[in-house]
Amino acid sequence: MNREKKRKAYCIAVTSLKGGVGKTTISVNLASALSTIGHKVLLVDGSIYNPGIALALGIEDNAEGLRKIMKEGNLKESVISDKRTGLDLLLVDKPMLTVKIAKPNIVRLLDKVKDSYEFVIIDVPHNIPMDMLFRFIDEIMITATPDMPAVAHLPKLYSILRRKRIRSGLIMNAVERRGYDLDYNTIRESTGIDPLGELPRDENVYRCAMDGTPVVLKYRNSPFSVGIYRIAKAVERRQKI
Repeated sequence: MNREKKRKAYCIAVTSLKGGVGKTTISVNLASALSTIGHKVLLVDGSIYNPGIALALGIEDNAEGLRKIMKEGNLKESVISDKRTGLDLLLVDKPMLTVKIAKPNIVRLLDKVKDSYEFVIIDVPHNIPMDMLFRFIDEIMITATPDMPAVAHLPKLYSILRRKRIRSGLIMNAVERRGYDLDYNTIRESTGIDPLGELPRDENVYRCAMDGTPVVLKYRNSPFSVGIYRIAKAVERRQKI
């Protein structure tokens, strides 16, 4: 009797071209939304020089996580579970300024993860080389705000991703539709990057940042949360293609 081969996790690297555009907030809330609608999700803090996932989730007793993997190669003991969000987490306990990254080991270990989850979301900083992730990830989700410094180099990045045959998606964050904001459709047409959605500026994001709670859990009907759940549904559809 033939059995359908189990699908490996759909892995998304959430990144940006500059800091301060809401990349970690989007990573945490997208992962939480996917978990809430019934998926098994691993959220990885790839910001090894300035980790932020534990802070965003209000986790104080932070496991070594990624550091333990680099030192010992033990994946099972490096992942912690967060009952509030339903997420499994691979965190960084403190900035890893002097740790040498063994690329083959990291990719091999992360590849094992894909057998245990439906989605893997990696929060990747703008200043870390992406080449070590290209073999592992299925999609790069680029976050930006509607201003020139955040989007100026999007066409160049898209050109690289297209050559690597990496699927990409664009999320515009903190959109207020002010007269001097860049138009989303213009950005989409100039870059060629598939649109995943807009997230409006929402005061609830700042409220939740103060108490370490995902917006999608505390204010599910807020404009930001509605946008995140819409993106989560789009990600579900992309996973099946």
